[in-house]
Amino acid sequence: MMLENRYGLYALDIYRVSLDFYRELLGVIERVGNDHVTRQGKRAAESVLLNIGEAHPARGADRARRFQVAFSEASECTVVIDILELRGDVAAEQLARLRELNRRQGAMLRRLSHRR
Repeated sequence: MMLENRYGLYALDIYRVSLDFYRELLGVIERVGNDHVTRQGKRAAESVLLNIGEAHPARGADRARRFQVAFSEASECTVVIDILELRGDVAAEQLARLRELNRRQGAMLRRLSHRR
């Protein structure tokens, strides 16, 4: 995939980090299987990306609200990661990578969800 558009969504750090999180999660799903928890995690990660896409052209309170929805979905991703860890489904290194990417996207989304 070419990520050349520096002025659209790809110019947003949050979009690129969320894409990285989604890619990493897809790798986990490929290894552990597609059950209700991984499907929910996939939906939540996709919702993060879709809400960022909706927030990008929006302004003011509408933009902040869309980023808030994305932040809520990232919070749900945290729970999915915790469940995968408790089940012992994912290697420690991959869990750490998922947690770091999710922490980063959550921190950015929290800031972006405040109206400027």
